[in-house]
Amino acid sequence: MSRRDDVAAHWDDVVARFFKSEDPHRNDGELAEWFSGYAGAGRGTVTTEAFPEPYLGPLSTAAGQPRVVALGLNPGEADLRFQGRDGVFAGEIAERGFSQWAVTEPYLREPWAGAHRRNRYHEGLRTFARRWTGDPDVGSRDVLVMELFPWHSDKVTATMSPSPRLIDRFIWQPIAELDVPVVFAFGAPWRRVAGALGLPELDVASDFSTPARRLRVFALPGGQRLVVVWQAGYAGPPGAPDVALLTRALGAVAGAAKGLSTPAAQRAAPPLSPRAVVAGGQGYERFWGQLVDRLRRELPGVQIGAPRGNDLPMYSPLSHAKFKFNFPSEGLRLELLLTSTYRHENLAHLRLLRDHLDALQAAFGPEPRLVSEDLERRQRTQARLAVYLAGARVGQTARWTEFQDWFIDVLRRFHAALGAVPEVQGRW
Repeated sequence: MSRRDDVAAHWDDVVARFFKSEDPHRNDGELAEWFSGYAGAGRGTVTTEAFPEPYLGPLSTAAGQPRVVALGLNPGEADLRFQGRDGVFAGEIAERGFSQWAVTEPYLREPWAGAHRRNRYHEGLRTFARRWTGDPDVGSRDVLVMELFPWHSDKVTATMSPSPRLIDRFIWQPIAELDVPVVFAFGAPWRRVAGALGLPELDVASDFSTPARRLRVFALPGGQRLVVVWQAGYAGPPGAPDVALLTRALGAVAGAAKGLSTPAAQRAAPPLSPRAVVAGGQGYERFWGQLVDRLRRELPGVQIGAPRGNDLPMYSPLSHAKFKFNFPSEGLRLELLLTSTYRHENLAHLRLLRDHLDALQAAFGPEPRLVSEDLERRQRTQARLAVYLAGARVGQTARWTEFQDWFIDVLRRFHAALGAVPEVQGRW
């Protein structure tokens, strides 16, 4: 089971137990620890008579792929006519389950809309998503919003300091499986969470039209970027002028070629010349564009991620792992990268692959050799099983067809090898 589906199933169970008159925030050890991470007073007092809402949007794989991922603080004010144990949403969730209810745009449709003022927060997120992607058809159901604190309160009147371990498990890990290069966090508390988790910070210069607005950018373990935006008294997304300025700020980051620019900006960018493609070890866009076109034609069932600089991520059939094509210093590489944020889990998976390496190699074919690598010296949480083509460089444009043939061939054989050794998937 993917981490996305694992977390979605967990919250399905938690919400179902709430509607059975249980108190998961008291009798579930992890949730009790999470609940203790905020103690607001007055209008900030937590409402436990409303069901927890840890997220809205497509978290489970069955609910689809989000176009934009945003992190909020908490689900806001509760209306027990809808969110209480006998509320309107209780019947809807009983029929669908929470994870499917979460993609019905509940706060922008009836019956909620007829009983309340416009929900400016979710409307604002939808508008932001449309501006960021350049797609006017993006809906609220295409935006995955995950909360720092899953319980309701009218306001946030105290520091939210949930356990970094729980944020890692319930937020960072499922997000790492999503094909989004940028994760947005709206609200200053997310800056503290990023610091508490020890996320590396990137140097980004920002100049917003709203003087009080601030920006910090951090690197996430899965290779994505966490973009934290906030201003005093407001925990929502920026408006149109500042979205444009945000695009410019992120485009100026040294890692912008790794997917930080917006899809709209990418579509508007002029095609790179062959000289630009090979200049300074950057500008792999044309090569990956050609390869992606071939993959879609020749391997239509393969799920393809967004190119990031000199590598192209792909989905793998194993949880907490992804395939990646890239151009390291050694040449070309296809790697099965083990991506759990828990080092012991990656090493256990690496041992499993090593235990069956002979069988995997026999199913893969004699050449190239499968190489298992513990990445402790370079990236402490990861490991991989990889194959290499030595001496290849993206600047060798006359060999691009050869390189693409090699990538497609070894990907086919790697997939087949994993399927031919059932002990690997059975014990993963």
